[in-house]
Amino acid sequence: MPRRGSSAKAEDIPVVEGFPLTFDLKSGRMFVQGNPVWFMSPFYYVDMQAQLEAVMGRAAKGILYRAAELAGRRFAETLGAGETADGDDGARLAILLRLAEFLRHAGHGYADLVIGDVGRLETTWTMPQSYI
Repeated sequence: MPRRGSSAKAEDIPVVEGFPLTFDLKSGRMFVQGNPVWFMSPFYYVDMQAQLEAVMGRAAKGILYRAAELAGRRFAETLGAGETADGDDGARLAILLRLAEFLRHAGHGYADLVIGDVGRLETTWTMPQSYI
């Protein structure tokens, strides 16, 4: 990995097919489909969850669940490449499959998707390889 201030070129950064991650080497920022992102250690997330639960009790689980749900919807829309969850069932499935591919490349491992009602966006993700 190039050090700060080095003369890294875009071709030095590995590209993973199907992983829409781009880098701005000048600013040191990462983007997925033009939206800024950063990677967070799974330990940071787990520590944050433990602290929230210690302070707030069971309510913390509801907050984290809702935040994850909103983040997942927002990210699915980003990966939708112009398709929206308001589209037809085929468009919804395409977005979900892109999201599953992204999760794998982002380090969560393979994700299992159980679809309850694709029209109502009722899905359940299982990520047995994820740290979280």
